[in-house]
Amino acid sequence: MAAFDAREVLPQTPVPVLLIGCDRDFEFPQEVYEETARLIPDCTLRIYECKTAFQAGSDKRLPQNVLEFVRQHARVQLGRSAEQATIVDEPAAATDPLATPTPSLVGSSRG
Repeated sequence: MAAFDAREVLPQTPVPVLLIGCDRDFEFPQEVYEETARLIPDCTLRIYECKTAFQAGSDKRLPQNVLEFVRQHARVQLGRSAEQATIVDEPAAATDPLATPTPSLVGSSRG
């Protein structure tokens, strides 16, 4: 994975991206996540306190962060200019790395 370099094509990403990372990832330092987020035109970076992508995927905040991201980007205007990456510094929180988020149904009203 370390030899793979996508920096040249990241600026061509046509859709908003939610990038999840770990603050103590043993494969990718936080600087790699931050550089990746800066290169993608509409990217939101969430860094969780963890060591592996598996732990980030089981963080209790992930479902809410995904919902917020989807809601925020559901109203994206066509043809808008690319924005700088949004880097969100998540406060350190004690999370159980083995805990799996409980799925919930989210109701929506259509009008």
